[in-house]
Amino acid sequence: MYQPVDAQAYQAVFGRDTTGQKVLEDLTALFYDIASYTKEDPYHTAFLEGQRSVVRFVLQKLAQLPDEAQQE
Repeated sequence: MYQPVDAQAYQAVFGRDTTGQKVLEDLTALFYDIASYTKEDPYHTAFLEGQRSVVRFVLQKLAQLPDEAQQE
């Protein structure tokens, strides 16, 4: 059964060391900072939006933390 993970867990993976930050930057560059619209192919557009939504979810989790927690 699904049990939500709090924002601190995402911070531990993606925000506390340079390796996690580099991985998040890589995921962002590959799947978030790209155009998701594919002309004349709604299925590919939906596929790209699905990839983008995962990175957006991680970024939203990290944004839930107070500013001082994000700087640790």
